Order: sequence, then C-alpha cells, then structure tokens
Amino acid sequence: MKAVFLVLIILAAPSAFASEYILKDMRDNAIIQDVGVYVAARETTSSYYLPYGEPLRMNESFPLTIRADRYATPGNDYYQYIAFPTPVIYLIPVGAVRGTVKDSLDNVVPHANLKFDCSSGSLQADTDEFGSFFIDYLPLGSCTVYAQYKKGTGKVYLSIEQGNLTDIDIVLDRNILASEGSGWLMPLLIIIGILAVLMLAVLMRKKSHVKESKEMSAVSEKPITHSSEKILQTLTQKEQEVVRYLLDHQNASAQSHIRHSLRVPRTTLSRLIISLANKKIVSVEKNGKSVIIRLTDFFICSD
Repeated sequence: MKAVFLVLIILAAPSAFASEYILKDMRDNAIIQDVGVYVAARETTSSYYLPYGEPLRMNESFPLTIRADRYATPGNDYYQYIAFPTPVIYLIPVGAVRGTVKDSLDNVVPHANLKFDCSSGSLQADTDEFGSFFIDYLPLGSCTVYAQYKKGTGKVYLSIEQGNLTDIDIVLDRNILASEGSGWLMPLLIIIGILAVLMLAVLMRKKSHVKESKEMSAVSEKPITHSSEKILQTLTQKEQEVVRYLLDHQNASAQSHIRHSLRVPRTTLSRLIISLANKKIVSVEKNGKSVIIRLTDFFICSD
C-alpha cells in the first residue's frame, strides 16, 4: 500500500510545480479566455490553450514574454513582458502593421528608417532588403508612421485595432536615385542609348518567341484535373490569374514575365506568390538572376 502511494506521489510531482495565473485585459480588467497563449522564456517557447473558466497553468521561469491570440483575428491580440510572477497578469491589447516603403517612381526602398509615433508611445525600425517591414505588437490607438531614406521622406496615418493586421505603403517624396547626386546622369544616358539599340533586336525576336511559346504550350498543355479545378476555385481572383497564366505557359514562368503579362505591381505579385507557395500550389526556384515560379505536382496531379 505504501509503495502504491509513493508511485502516485512521484507521478503527480511534475504538475505540482505548475503555477496558476489569471490573464486579464489591461484596458478593461476583463478575464482573457478562449485564446492561444505563447510564452517565451529565455531560449524556449511554449504554447498553451486557455479555455473558458480556466487559469493559465505553466511552470516557466521568469522573466518572460506572453502573447495571446484569438484564432478568429488575423494578428495577435495581446502582448506583455513579465519580469516577476504575479497571480494576475495584465496583458496589453495590440494590433500589427506590415508594409513597404517606395520612392516616387515606385521603387522599393531597402534599409529605410521608420518611426512609429503613436498615442501610446513611439518606436523605431528599418525596412529589410526588400523594402518591407512588419511590426507585430503595437498598442491600440492612432499612429503616424514616418519613413526616411537620405533626403526622401514620407508618412502615413493609421489606427491600430486589436487583433487587426493593417497593410500600408509609404511613398517617399522623391526618387531615391536622384538623391544620389548628378554624377549618375551621364552613365545612365549611355546605358539608355545601349538599351535602345538592344531593344530593337529584342522586339524583332519577340514575335517569333511568342509564337514558338504558344505552339509549345499547345503541344504540351494538359487538361486541368477536377481536383485541381476545385482547388483553383478556393483562390482569390488575383491568385487564379497567376495560376491560369502558369497553366498556359507549360506550368512554369519567370516571375518578371508574370508581372509584365498580368500588369501586377512587384510587391503585390510577391505577396500572391508567397500565398500560393504556402498553399503548396507553386514552388519558387532561382535560376541565375531569374526567379522561376512553377506549379507543384501536388496541384497538377491532384485527383
């Protein structure tokens, strides 16, 4: 009998170290329930589900950060950094912002300086090498987002809403190439002259190339399967246009050809391709300086 009791104590021991915490909304003191909770402590991240009427049970070490997400919203809903354990943990309602910085000629601007001047405070960030940025945890309220690259500046006004993911584009007030000075003008004119000569040869070859591509497409094109058609119907109109373009071009094409043929902005096409890749409909391959977008076997052979 004592041996059985000892075994029960040993089995119950791990749960005895788990502490209980009540999560509350710092804004209105309401108890936070029915959310996914993600706890980052030191170099580990743990995930929990917090149902209705239940406290958060965890044995993480402090300090830590907590983010809570309602699955129906596109972004995270709460965030907080906790230095010391307390029975009640108050979380800050948050929203998220992502976007791109461009110059006056629609060129993306990498490594631009960003400043978020919000009613709850301010923070700074930079765009990545593709001119994009993503800020995951912004307190609710109005914000002015400033962007600067050398002498070019721009700004956007927005309102941060809980759990919402806001997409923005910030356009600078000048062309970033012009801000480099006038030393580039003569080399640029020389390059334009060379390109003008080459363009004539390209235009002469274009008609024959298009004709050849159509003939090859007609020979190798396979009818889309019923399952693939069903998958296609779940996509947005823009995503369907990209997929149908690939189907008409032997299931693969250079990203630049897709952009010019469909007349889709570079940043918009990048987002469409990322979305299709996440759905396992296309794959992205690098071929030298070109990026090849190819329909996957999962989509083509789906039956």
